[in-house]
This record gives sequence, structure tokens and C-alpha cells, in this order.
Amino acid sequence: MKKVLAMALGLFTGLMMITPATAATVALDFTVPTEALDMPDADATTGLVHQNIIGTDNVNLYYRSPFEGTSLADGKFTAVRANSSATYDLGTSTNKVEFVWGSVDSFNLVKFYQGTTLVDFITGGTVIGEGATSGSGFAQVMIMANSLFDRIEFSSSQNAFEIGNLKISVVPLPAALPLYGAGIALLGFLGWRKRRSA
Repeated sequence: MKKVLAMALGLFTGLMMITPATAATVALDFTVPTEALDMPDADATTGLVHQNIIGTDNVNLYYRSPFEGTSLADGKFTAVRANSSATYDLGTSTNKVEFVWGSVDSFNLVKFYQGTTLVDFITGGTVIGEGATSGSGFAQVMIMANSLFDRIEFSSSQNAFEIGNLKISVVPLPAALPLYGAGIALLGFLGWRKRRSA
């Protein structure tokens, strides 16, 4: 019986670790933000990343403020330029992130890692598919990953990916997962009893 329960527990643990590609869910809000939060500095960057900047680059149009056209025009944000990335180590595991995404572009990419393992990702194309306007304006975005993560990487293959009001919070994973595990354990136990009585 111990072996069957150990197998069931192992199977349940394995299923908890499997995350289908692009399983993250996205909720968008197009109302104007009521405050501009300070953006933390990235823990690591590659390429060219502008941090704690204010306003739009009106000369070269390399980036647009996610707060442009609002009363929060002096809000600080981060702009990740072409072939660049900004990575934030969270120090804890979570499965939810919120931020203001400026001028959403299909070439923007958010990756979620647990340690060094990629557990989920979402593209600007997905957010545009959910109703964001491509290349202009902003969207307040809430992304719920299907797995816990402790590191986020914002990257862009072209100019640029603008991020403001970054907020991280922990949300419990669906309550059905422990029930699913209990069901697998019960099936294992019933199979053991059947083999034992035979």
C-alpha cells in the first residue's frame, strides 16, 4: 500500500509541476490609472533598458510613456528597447503580476520562471487579441500564471516594451488541485485493495 500511495503522491506532484505553454490568463482594464507607483530597478538587464524615466522620447520615438495623455504624465516607468530585457527576482513565489503596459506591441514578451525553469509566458500579441490597441495607448494588465514563479523577464525584439506600476501579489492556486490529488490517491488505494483481495 505504501508503494501505491507513494506512486499516487509522485504522480500528483508531477502533475502539479506540469504547465501547458501559454497557460497564463490575462485581464485588461483600460481605465486611467489613479496613481503612478515607483518602479523598482531590475535585478538584471541585457541590451538597452531605460529605468525610472518620465515622458515619451519625442525625438527618436524609441519609447512612449504608458502614462502619456493622463494626469500622471510624470509617472516613472521602465522601457525595454530592441533585443533587450529587464529581469526582476521577486524573492518569493507568486502567480500574479499587475502592471501598466504602454503601447502594447506583438513583439513584447513576458516570461515567468521558477528558479531557472521557464513555467509560463505571454506575448503582446495575446494582449492585443484580448482587446488592447496595438502600438498606442496603454492597458492595465493583470496576468495570472498557471504555476508559481519567482522571477519575471520583460523583453522585446523591437523598440520598445514600456512598463509602469509593477505590482506582485500571491494568489492561491485553484482549490481543485488538492481534490484532484486526493482522487488519484483514492484510485491508487482502490486498485491496491482489488489486487490484495484477488
